[in-house]
Amino acid sequence: MRILFNTGEYALNNEMIQQAITEIDPLLEQEKIKKQNALRMRLTIEELLLRIKDSVVEIDSFCISMERRFGKTSIYLRYKGGIFDPTDGSDEDETWQTQILSNLGLAPIWSYRAGVNTVRLDLPKAGERSTLKHLLIAVAAAAVFGFAGNYLPEAVRLALDAYLLTPLFNAFLGMLSTLAGILIFLTVTSGVFGIGDTTSLNRIGKVTLSRFIATAFIVATIAVMASLLFFNLQITSGIQGESQIAGVSEMAFNILPHNLVRPYLEGNTMQIIVLAVFTGVVLVALGEKAKRVCALITDIGLVVQTMMGLVCRLIPYFVFVSLIKQIWAGSGEKLLSLWKPVSIFLLVAAAIILIQILMIGMRTGISPSRLIKEAFPAFLVGISTASSMAAFSTAEKDCVERMGISKKLFNFAFPVGMVMYMPGPAVEFTLASIFLAEQFGMEVSTSWYIMAGFLAAVLSIAVPPMPGAGMTCYGLLLAQLNIPAEAMLMAVALDVIFDFLCTGVDILMLQLELVYQADVLHMLDRDKLEKMSAG
Repeated sequence: MRILFNTGEYALNNEMIQQAITEIDPLLEQEKIKKQNALRMRLTIEELLLRIKDSVVEIDSFCISMERRFGKTSIYLRYKGGIFDPTDGSDEDETWQTQILSNLGLAPIWSYRAGVNTVRLDLPKAGERSTLKHLLIAVAAAAVFGFAGNYLPEAVRLALDAYLLTPLFNAFLGMLSTLAGILIFLTVTSGVFGIGDTTSLNRIGKVTLSRFIATAFIVATIAVMASLLFFNLQITSGIQGESQIAGVSEMAFNILPHNLVRPYLEGNTMQIIVLAVFTGVVLVALGEKAKRVCALITDIGLVVQTMMGLVCRLIPYFVFVSLIKQIWAGSGEKLLSLWKPVSIFLLVAAAIILIQILMIGMRTGISPSRLIKEAFPAFLVGISTASSMAAFSTAEKDCVERMGISKKLFNFAFPVGMVMYMPGPAVEFTLASIFLAEQFGMEVSTSWYIMAGFLAAVLSIAVPPMPGAGMTCYGLLLAQLNIPAEAMLMAVALDVIFDFLCTGVDILMLQLELVYQADVLHMLDRDKLEKMSAG
């Protein structure tokens, strides 16, 4: 841990609060935080301090520090006295939404220990765009070292592959596999009991969540149908009649786990998800009796997600190793075939975006060009950083200030959408699995296609919104669909490309989706819409 700044003790009054906020300004500039994000942080800290000052708990002073841990910079607000959480929402909807934002690093996190209240607010990384730079460097370096290595004696090349590249590849893949199943379980479980515990899940919540979940399955179905036109998979003989029914029946019954451990050992995604949904439903049924268990699951989920984030920071090195292995194995030509799933992805994404825009235009009368123009800034941030968190502030400004979407709807739907509304990955996982099956000459059945689309939809909801997180699902996806493990090398290359494309598509479609929902729920400012259409 490195302490970058510490204000010391301040008296808890209006004058000292303003002075403390003033002292934070140059530090935010030093960390190269965008003006819009810096303003939000100042207002957040000020609001927290005012809540503390106005609380019934006896608190006389506070201090603010800026610290860096594991490359993440955070502002810490600390105050002694009785237990008081200034981040606590006034109702359960707000609490759930705040919890999601906190887990994503977009909202303050409160804790209490040894008589000291601590509120942590993570700073968005100034170097989010460096993710793309690091990946491009990794790809370029792999190409140079890979083709240069072809001039080495074959014995040396085989030794390097066997004793260095393969162990590194397997070690990273092992870390991903270890965390992936646990992360999927915790994400789905917390999502189920989080939704069920929201007693005010009225019309807003029902419309939002039902459309988010339905979209994943609709776009996965569209992707499966598109794949039938562009991919040439061999269909197993005897798929008609009783054989086809038997295959679907077997698939349905195989999703039921035989014990609690085996699904994680085998990487059986469907059984993990069934366990997660069942656990979440039971926790909802228990209500207050399971409150501590729910809190524990949420906390463990945050820990595992943080661990996964640290592992994902190694992705450029993993890409470097994977591409060298591909080149030395003589599979470099296979990488040229990646244009096919990427092209089909762009085609499918364009089709579903067009359908969405036409639906909005029919309801609101807004021209497609105006909709795209208003949602484009956040799309650019998402596609250049592969991080929906980096695009949050831009999307908030565009949705609320320019598109006229109610802030109440945005505050609930956008953070939830960042976790649950991912049409991009739904299309990616569907096309990637079918493409890899084609590359390895697999024979598939109708039930296999159903499983591929269903898995893609569910995993798109469960995957966390962080750069490289999609790769955590590929091991589970390949194992469940019986695609050879060697396909993971190509899956890595695919995910590098799709990571950026999917984030951009998700952010763009989420903004458009909120326009539609706001109109359905009568939470759309028509005056702003008219100005936008006239502009």
